[in-house]
Amino acid sequence: IDGRVIIPIIYDKINLFKGSKTLIEVQKEKAYGAMNVEGEEIVPCIYEFLIYRGGGTIILKQHNKWGQVDLLGNVIIPIEYDALGQFYNGVATAKKNGKCGLLNTAFKTLIPFEYDEITRERDGRMKLVKAGKIGYADQTGAILIPCIYDKIDYFFEGIGKVTKGDKHGFISLDGKQLIPCIYEEARRFVKHLAVVKKDGKFGLIDKSGAVVIPFIYDNVWQQNPESVFITVLKEEKYGLIDAKGEVIIPLIYERIESFSENLAVAQKDGKQGYINRAGETIIPFIYKECRSFRRNGTAYVIPENGDSFYINKKGECVKGCPEKK
Repeated sequence: IDGRVIIPIIYDKINLFKGSKTLIEVQKEKAYGAMNVEGEEIVPCIYEFLIYRGGGTIILKQHNKWGQVDLLGNVIIPIEYDALGQFYNGVATAKKNGKCGLLNTAFKTLIPFEYDEITRERDGRMKLVKAGKIGYADQTGAILIPCIYDKIDYFFEGIGKVTKGDKHGFISLDGKQLIPCIYEEARRFVKHLAVVKKDGKFGLIDKSGAVVIPFIYDNVWQQNPESVFITVLKEEKYGLIDAKGEVIIPLIYERIESFSENLAVAQKDGKQGYINRAGETIIPFIYKECRSFRRNGTAYVIPENGDSFYINKKGECVKGCPEKK
């Protein structure tokens, strides 16, 4: 300490930028600038706003326009943008004259400024919105999917559901139309099959668009990916079929849940019980409500009258039994 003045006493506020030990933000009246710890000016105190996010650059705002400089004050991006995003993997979204585009660190326009919105997806692709239609580009600016869809859902098993008007179909990651937008409803692919709705009825198709399960059901639900069963509803009755459409458990139940510990809750004539994978009644339909079996081999049940208790897979009370209270 030698009494030298490093930063002259002319500023209203002096602070280290968050995340930096060597970069100082200074304020004079309503203007902002930046200095290093030696008191050397990097950014003159003339800007409305400064943002430092690390990475060796400072984002500037002046006259409601944004740009960027490096830590030597060299202009990287001219102050001419309505908005400027953070660089990630060498690219940043920007907005100019009300339209969005994509820039690289050399200030080259990768995606032209003609989109209403551009956002980065988790997989690195850029989601584009133009005149209410959605598409995708990669980080080089190459268009993967043109802006022709009203909605594009997340991709699963390499296939994404798309919507045009009130009809749904499927595309590949590179934008190839795999299945045309002809369905009233469509759900994601599970084990290479997807539930779709046509003319008010549900069925299943494969990834080529071929119909695997005909459109004869009022609703269809695929169970978890490990399950071989598909739940179907027809004329207010539930049953289970396999991926070939063969009926495994007949459509005679008012409710069927997923199998847990090889037993499933089912309902018949307003009462609940348990069936096995062959459709056999293992625990009779005598309960007001049943819950799925847990890994310890017990399940919670509620009788028509009285308090709830736990049973084993034989239907025997093992906890909270009324006669044991």
